[in-house]
Amino acid sequence: MTQVINAQGRWSGEFRPGFNIPLNDLGEEDLGLGFGFEAKIAYKMMPHLKIYGGWGWNAFETDTQDVNKMVDLDEMSFTFGLDLRLPMTDPPVTYFIYGGGVLGQIKLKDNQNTFNESSDYGLGWQLGGGLEFALTDYWSLKPDVRYRSLSRDIQINNVMTDVDLQYFAVGLGVCGRF
Repeated sequence: MTQVINAQGRWSGEFRPGFNIPLNDLGEEDLGLGFGFEAKIAYKMMPHLKIYGGWGWNAFETDTQDVNKMVDLDEMSFTFGLDLRLPMTDPPVTYFIYGGGVLGQIKLKDNQNTFNESSDYGLGWQLGGGLEFALTDYWSLKPDVRYRSLSRDIQINNVMTDVDLQYFAVGLGVCGRF
């Protein structure tokens, strides 16, 4: 079945929701478990190499008991990079690893509406990998884990603040080939 998948069209689309595990804090506050999604399109340049581009949104909030101190952090980003596929013949499973850039923006907002600020777009990076399980000739499931890093400066109440967002994301993508 792997040969059938490789014989399909060069284009694929994927929708991937997932959970985000932050690796650092937001100032003095801990970031809690986040969630988000990504949609991407890929073009198969060679049998085992794809180039991809996409857009994603990921949200976190500070892990505090005081509702007045709670801050929401949203990351919106365009992604681009290379995806290397390592097929296996039996069962129809493909390993994949990918890496590339993130052109992202970070938005911070508190629950008291004292600030609602966004950074400019800037470059970050991501690395990831997972498995692809073929369901049919055109559809597959893709569980994966990735590491993402994006640092941006945000001006909050006339004070420039450096936000360094690093996290692991665990998700399950649904991929269609055309």
